[in-house]
Amino acid sequence: MAASRPPTRLSYGAVAAGVGGLLLILSLFLDWIGEGGFGGNAFDLFSIVDLFLLAVGLAAVAFATLEALGTNVSLPFDRVRTLTVLGIIATSIVWAFLLEADSQKFGFFLAAIGSVAILAGGILAERSPTLGVANPAAAGG
Repeated sequence: MAASRPPTRLSYGAVAAGVGGLLLILSLFLDWIGEGGFGGNAFDLFSIVDLFLLAVGLAAVAFATLEALGTNVSLPFDRVRTLTVLGIIATSIVWAFLLEADSQKFGFFLAAIGSVAILAGGILAERSPTLGVANPAAAGG
């Protein structure tokens, strides 16, 4: 792992993936379904899927963090393509839940937005890696 100077710009893909990852992680702890005073979060509803979605959220945040810090990591796979594939899988899982469950609550909708943001981040990082916003990590350096 080689550290370099943080880039002056952070790609839209990294921003979308990072925010989406944070939303997805947060959503896992909120109620996905419920009626009245009763509800269930992702950890109550799933046995393995919740851990997979947590890993996808962490990977998206890690992707954004690595880009913000300008850190080059040698991986045996393309991290941008992996982010896109993880976004496709997470979006498919979350949106399939829309068809399967009744009485969705805020946590589900947050997960739906987060998973689509991760997918959009992967697509943007692949297609337009140079478009972005000012990187706050590069300020003062």
